[in-house]
Amino acid sequence: MLDFSTQGADPVPDNEFTTGQVIAITSRPSDVVVADLNGDGKPDTAVTSETDPVVGVTLGKGDGTFAKMLSIPAGQVGSHIVAADLDGDGHVDLATSNHDGTATALWGNGDGTFSRPVSYKVRGDLAVAEAWWLVAADLNGDRALDLVVSIYGSNGPDPSAPGQVAVLLNRGSRTFDNPVFYADRAAVAVVAGDFDSDGKIDIATADFDRTVRVFRGDGTGHLGPAAEYSIDGQGVAIAAGDFNGDSVLDLATGNDGTHSLSVLRGLGEGTFGTSVRFEAGNTHTIALADLNRDGHLDLLAGGFDERFVRFLPGKGDGSFLAEVRIDMGWANARGVAAADFNGDRKLDLAVADNGPTLHVFIGK
Repeated sequence: MLDFSTQGADPVPDNEFTTGQVIAITSRPSDVVVADLNGDGKPDTAVTSETDPVVGVTLGKGDGTFAKMLSIPAGQVGSHIVAADLDGDGHVDLATSNHDGTATALWGNGDGTFSRPVSYKVRGDLAVAEAWWLVAADLNGDRALDLVVSIYGSNGPDPSAPGQVAVLLNRGSRTFDNPVFYADRAAVAVVAGDFDSDGKIDIATADFDRTVRVFRGDGTGHLGPAAEYSIDGQGVAIAAGDFNGDSVLDLATGNDGTHSLSVLRGLGEGTFGTSVRFEAGNTHTIALADLNRDGHLDLLAGGFDERFVRFLPGKGDGSFLAEVRIDMGWANARGVAAADFNGDRKLDLAVADNGPTLHVFIGK
């Protein structure tokens, strides 16, 4: 995997972006991810759709522009997407979580094309359930990336509906074990990280019942009982990063219904402090990056009810400066990702919106 960050670049005094290319993509996009999908050293994008069973791939040209979207058959309509080398062949693969309660792997050929999708049932015994988010991480230390999927068993806004986390261990040769389930009521979003600094990957979820649940991993692919932390709204997005420079991972959630973000400071040993609220929209997408290259992690947030992306510059102490709004025109952000698309060592943005378009913003 290539590192598309700008670590080591000289700081710049502003946080401005200019509007770049606007690219037609799949209808009702639900998420976007950035990776080098064709092995040319330039960042590309992949977008899932809530209505079309395809992944939309746009190959980057390295100058801040992208080629016309390629429609990659995905088998199902997707809600979230990750890019990683799942089979260890040196090519980037894609995995999606899907509205029908499945997860799909698309094995990369290294040239921007993908093999026939393979789907895995992750709904378990839940009669009605959607696979909302997923993350790729090595849970058992075998250097093969496993999949963790959050499943929410509701067809409407019911915070008491059953949910679960599904763990699919990677057994190599492009196969995964049958999922192992962990109860997690109203699980919507999921993130992985070593929250207790023991060298083993843990899992955290943002849940629609206003809770973050943290499962500590044992290094063999199993998760322990969940610890629960209250947040300021119905959790629908989550990210992990070190916001205060203490080398301990913190959590940030996007919350529906309360127009807020919640930040939970990592206290070490896998525990977290009381959530701190930051005003926002109904935030359904979060990305973390050092956009202004001051050495502090910043937060990007987009919501279905707002026509801009919020950029909250991190102060390095767990708090944030006043937000900067990146105007989306008439469209709403469905997914946001940051990378250097034009090779100038400044982070740019790709925002999938309900245009349906991929909106590129170039960092100045």
